[in-house]
Amino acid sequence: MGIALSLNTTVTDLDVSGNLQHLSASWIDAITSAIASHPALAHARLDGEPLAVNHLRGSSAREVVDLSSKGIGELSSHVIARLVHSNTTLKDLSLKGNDIGAPSATVIMHGLAQTASLTSLNLHGTKLGSTGTFADQSRFFAELSRLVNLKTLVLTSNDFSEIPDSLCRLVSLYTLQLQNNRIIKLPSSLGQLHQLHELSLQGNRLSKLPVSLAGWAQLETLDLRSNILHVLPPGLGKLIKLRKLELARNKLTALPSSMKELPESLAVDVAGNNGLQQPPFAIAKQGIQAIKRYFSSTVYEALQQQWSDANPLEEVTEPSAEHRQRMMAERGQPPAKLEGASSRHNWAKASEWLVLLFNCHHAPCEMSDGEIRRLDANEAYELVIADDSSDSIGNVRPGEEPLTERLDFHNQWTRAHVDLSLESAETDFMVHVQLWAKGAALQPPVYLRVYPHTAYGVRIGARCELRSRGGSGVVEGNDEEAMQVLGSVTVQGILDDDRCVVRRDNSADGSEELILDVTPDTVVRTTMPQYEQGTRLIVLHDGRCTDAVVERCLGLNTVPTGPPTGPPKLSRDTKGTKRNLIQRVEGTRHLLALDVSPPAGTTPEGMVLKPAEPVDLNKYNHCQQRQLSSGQWLDWTLYESTYTYYRTQLASASSTIRDLSSGKRLQTALQEADFTVNKRGARSEWSSVANLADVASVIAKSGQERSQGVHHDRRCIISVGRGSEQEWALRQCIFHLTHEMRAVQTRSAHESRKTFNNKKMSRDPVKLMPLVLSMKTLMHQLKSTPPTTTLAGLVDEHGLVDWYIEHCPLFDYEATSAMGLLSVGNEEEEAVRVMLHQALEMRALIVVLDYDEHLPEQSGVSLSALLHGELLTSGNRLLVLCRPESMDSEGDLEELEDQFVVLKLRSLQLNLHGCNLLDFDGARFLSAITGGSMFTSKVSALHMGSNLGLGYESGRVMGELLKNNATVQWLDIQATSIDGRSLAYSLKMNSTLTYLDVRQAPLWDDAVFHTIGNALLEKGCKSPLCYLRCDAFDLLPGVTMLSLKEVALGIGTLVLLAALLRRNTELRELDLSATDTDGRGAEALRLALESNSSLTRMTLRYNHLDDEAQRAVRSAAGPGLELLI
Repeated sequence: MGIALSLNTTVTDLDVSGNLQHLSASWIDAITSAIASHPALAHARLDGEPLAVNHLRGSSAREVVDLSSKGIGELSSHVIARLVHSNTTLKDLSLKGNDIGAPSATVIMHGLAQTASLTSLNLHGTKLGSTGTFADQSRFFAELSRLVNLKTLVLTSNDFSEIPDSLCRLVSLYTLQLQNNRIIKLPSSLGQLHQLHELSLQGNRLSKLPVSLAGWAQLETLDLRSNILHVLPPGLGKLIKLRKLELARNKLTALPSSMKELPESLAVDVAGNNGLQQPPFAIAKQGIQAIKRYFSSTVYEALQQQWSDANPLEEVTEPSAEHRQRMMAERGQPPAKLEGASSRHNWAKASEWLVLLFNCHHAPCEMSDGEIRRLDANEAYELVIADDSSDSIGNVRPGEEPLTERLDFHNQWTRAHVDLSLESAETDFMVHVQLWAKGAALQPPVYLRVYPHTAYGVRIGARCELRSRGGSGVVEGNDEEAMQVLGSVTVQGILDDDRCVVRRDNSADGSEELILDVTPDTVVRTTMPQYEQGTRLIVLHDGRCTDAVVERCLGLNTVPTGPPTGPPKLSRDTKGTKRNLIQRVEGTRHLLALDVSPPAGTTPEGMVLKPAEPVDLNKYNHCQQRQLSSGQWLDWTLYESTYTYYRTQLASASSTIRDLSSGKRLQTALQEADFTVNKRGARSEWSSVANLADVASVIAKSGQERSQGVHHDRRCIISVGRGSEQEWALRQCIFHLTHEMRAVQTRSAHESRKTFNNKKMSRDPVKLMPLVLSMKTLMHQLKSTPPTTTLAGLVDEHGLVDWYIEHCPLFDYEATSAMGLLSVGNEEEEAVRVMLHQALEMRALIVVLDYDEHLPEQSGVSLSALLHGELLTSGNRLLVLCRPESMDSEGDLEELEDQFVVLKLRSLQLNLHGCNLLDFDGARFLSAITGGSMFTSKVSALHMGSNLGLGYESGRVMGELLKNNATVQWLDIQATSIDGRSLAYSLKMNSTLTYLDVRQAPLWDDAVFHTIGNALLEKGCKSPLCYLRCDAFDLLPGVTMLSLKEVALGIGTLVLLAALLRRNTELRELDLSATDTDGRGAEALRLALESNSSLTRMTLRYNHLDDEAQRAVRSAAGPGLELLI
């Protein structure tokens, strides 16, 4: 059918309904492609009523399309998605009344996301919440969140029970209708919809609203009818543009006093809330004016003052990250285990290795939500976890003391229900507690926010990574220095005080066992690799990588040292540090048959194996071998050769940078970028970083402790400006990283050029390698994939890097502003991709994220969401290139600065030496710098020497650059045809240039030097020029002695040298003997000496100086100058 349609050009109406039995992925794809590309087709009946194809595409496409109750099914959904993919006309689409379901709706949303024109979408009654799985609904909302220009969204009658955070990316929404669902909770991020004017939540099951509703500053209509609300957030009073507030048929017992700030024109309906007490229902039903009068009355104010005096507890509605950190710092040490109490580790079920627990005993707390009201001092209250009717975790004792002194949280550990895939879930943890009385929650409710102690409950055999340094809970029996070592461990047993005995991986220094309290401050969760017999691995063992075959996973291996009965047990002496292990727990230890260095070219089947050895496997010291399509295993030998090939290709791709203004390719090695380091959160190893070579050296720094499960995180963000800066920084990053892949690089400067000298280094046996993760490349590739694959989905499923390696061009930078050389489908490409998958598994990648500032608009995924999805938790090194506005677009700058070392581009040193530039090439390049279209950061050094084609136009634009740009400090125009006369005035007006190179420049003669020298000697000249290289002399930085003895200097050269001496503070001795200096030169030297105080010796013997000239020079010489004349 698809082939027939593709060959036909005349059919206008098509009916393929009744053929759903043939429905398959390939059939759907063939039909949709044929329909979308057919030139004449106007109507198609697929699985419902006829679909007006011509309304959704081409020149006949309409702005408003109504597909209500058309019986749209799976096939129609795919056709609609394909038709709207390139539609830029559609503004209003209605799909209401179709039983689409979440999976098919996701397909349509993916198609709609490709166009930015849609502003209104109606999905009323489309069974989005009742058809498909929860994962299907998540994917639907992820695609929906990409329609960033939506202003009206209708999701009514869809049986939703929850609204995810992703919906809150639709920041342009004006109207949002969610009525008649089953929603029980709204995300706090809903407050980010700052443009919202109308919100309808009628007919749901909401018991409370997020405090972030204060962010709806433009809201005019809020419909909350027929929910089960007990209280409204205090932030309601900030909605000063509110015109209509529907509260009928709820269970409200109090309104927030902040309502007195709302406008008097507000229409309020509180019908059906007969339990209202503040204000009483009889007052509230009279409208907003009566409510405002009540909350402004002296009676109410006295009641509130009485409560505040009795309960001095700080109220914080939405704590900042800094506030949370401060409160958590007040927690102190976790409470000791009570005598006879059960172990907290009993929380870990048989199917779990490690669970997060919390304990509120003596933990800091604050008021979080709910209307403040007076408590009865003679009544006791229970403290119950909010939204959880389980047993209480504490109580409020009766008494006249302040509330803070009457709080009594039990010393008990409780399971925390959090998403442990989030890196911050275990270290930034809070509990909301509600006050109960007589078996029911207080009305209106009162909520406390508690910052509890946290710890893990573990099973024997659990795996974790040590994150403890310097005595934060780690104890070892015979070596306290080992407390400083990080690494992977296996839990061997549990002491009576709930501390654990753990064994470090592959330890051979006698410090194998440690004792520690397993908490989020001392450990993080890690992987538990266990392989079947015969699995082929690459393993780091005895300081080198080798091939291995699994003989057996040891798992729990008993080593009898006592009665072989019962589970593993530990006993301890009075100090609690001695123990007798009845059973040894092996965890991830495997018996491996290791390869003994096979000869080059030997196949894996020909490996020579030595007797099996026990090796602890962790996520840093091994990976599985993978097979290529040829059947060959990518073992360590092939891994190394592929690594060398990959490094060579990267080096070649990054060796040059294309200058867009001139079209020339510039040597990457000759360019340089200087940075400033944000000191916040920066480790000492970053303190000396000044340029990208230093960045590469630090982030690729090797380690020698992978066998023990140690691989230090290094994360860096490079903040770059607009124009070509990001591309230039990317090329240099890859260039320097490829050199680090081979050896540590040191730079030495010789004249204006830079060269690299290799030095031997102690390298990580597991080779680190860069992977450029280009967001432009990724988004381009996603457009040609099935609509079910989205960036948001890849981020949520932690499969972004894996998918990128498998599907995206690895080096093709010319087409997509990313790097590339590999052709598609060859053997080298396959080997490289497999090697990168294995490196990802071993955490041996340096992920270079080339971020695109338009990504949130295209995908709804912000920089913060992208980083927290997978990249921060993968264990690979991470280098991010982005613009400053991308970091702070969502207020995440402070958080990112805590987690990354942030480098800000300070200046660029650009080198176009010997690029065969023509005059207009140079003029365009300089104009781009002057206008800021190429770089927004300042250019501090400009090397344009050995380009004889540079002439009048380049000189003219360079003069403008020097006159108007106060950044260039170093200028090299040697061997060019630029006329110095055109620069004289600009040099005089410039306030930054200190170094100038004009050697072998044919238009820089003595007369030009005279003109420039006189300009620089004029009073009021602020030029700092103090170093010069010309054919007559070299006055370089750091030079303290300059001898021009018996060199015949022209008067212009002498005048220019004198002008340089006015600002030079390094030269100590100057010999101008027999240089043909006359009275004019003496006068220039006199002017120079009036300003120079650093010269200690100057010789002017055997020159043409009369008595008057000599007196003039002597009169200007300072007391510290020895003048030989």
